[in-house]
Amino acid sequence: MASCVSPEQTRGRISGEGTLPATGSRSGGPGENAESDFGSAMAILRGSYGPLAGFWTHVPVGIAVIFSAPPRHCYVRKLVRIAFQRTHGTTCASRRGSISRLISLSELTPSFPSLSGSLALKPLEESASNAPRKMEMAKVSFGDDAIPGYECGDKTLPGVIVLQEWWGVTENIKKQALYISSKGYRCLVPDLYKGKLGVTAEEAHHLMGNLDWPKAKGEICEAAKYLKATGAQKVGVVGFCMGGALTLIGAQHSDDMDCAAPFYGTPDRAICQPEKITKPVQGHFGADDNMAGFSDPTAAAQLAENLKAAGGDYEVFSYPGVGHAFMNDLPEPYPDFEARKASQGFPGYDEGQVTLAWQRLIAFFDKHLQ
Repeated sequence: MASCVSPEQTRGRISGEGTLPATGSRSGGPGENAESDFGSAMAILRGSYGPLAGFWTHVPVGIAVIFSAPPRHCYVRKLVRIAFQRTHGTTCASRRGSISRLISLSELTPSFPSLSGSLALKPLEESASNAPRKMEMAKVSFGDDAIPGYECGDKTLPGVIVLQEWWGVTENIKKQALYISSKGYRCLVPDLYKGKLGVTAEEAHHLMGNLDWPKAKGEICEAAKYLKATGAQKVGVVGFCMGGALTLIGAQHSDDMDCAAPFYGTPDRAICQPEKITKPVQGHFGADDNMAGFSDPTAAAQLAENLKAAGGDYEVFSYPGVGHAFMNDLPEPYPDFEARKASQGFPGYDEGQVTLAWQRLIAFFDKHLQ
């Protein structure tokens, strides 16, 4: 890490950066009544730490205290504490106290990308896959059979059912539900495997193969009924992989669903005929998807033809350079994306394409559910 500058050097930068008075001493820094603001303090930090400029711009100020304010540099640390108090309405009285505070303030503990290479991190809000951590998924049960699931968001908001991949209800699926919920929706994730998870491709294939699809169809319809019966005025559905196929099944068979957004998955015609779906549909597929007959470019093109025949409002997008499961920013159950590619042939994570897909999806839900 870059070394801290002296209080005298810092004072010299204040006059040209902001309105913070250059008061205090080497041991005490600014007085308790110093009229600082977040922008001024961070401007000082950006100027003082040279190579870490991009890092300071995006890391929450509390984490900044931990990462680069050694105890002997009280002046800079005091600036940070004041900015922290003004920004978050609370104090971080000491270095150790800052750590404890950060643990309790869950919105300040996102999962940062690797710090190797450049330290210029992108703002978290630019990465749609980073769901706000201040929300949590609550376990729920719904329907006459007490179907298990996870829910988040105010009950009066429009509802969105988020359907799992063949792995089960993984952290990826929960993060995706949390992200959608952060945009003004109440999300429900039905647990169609009843707690089971596939930790290898073979196990996931087994779980998907053993899924009772007619029963799953009924549970998805129950999920939509539950959301509307408990406050949601409108309900949409989105699913990934196996969940993409189930999304189209739900759209055809549930009268309580208002729109559907399948990601890289199409259903067996024995249970779903997309040419009968007149509700708005927005499909998303990777141009390099290798799942023949399920989500490859041929399957995506066939879905578009069927939806066109239905005469409803539809879009089917193809994303160049990405393949199956391209929305997952976690490679689970694999240790990294290279291992996933070696096992399943899926290209790596492309944040640009993922962000574009999220923007389209949220705009679609805003149009048809809000």
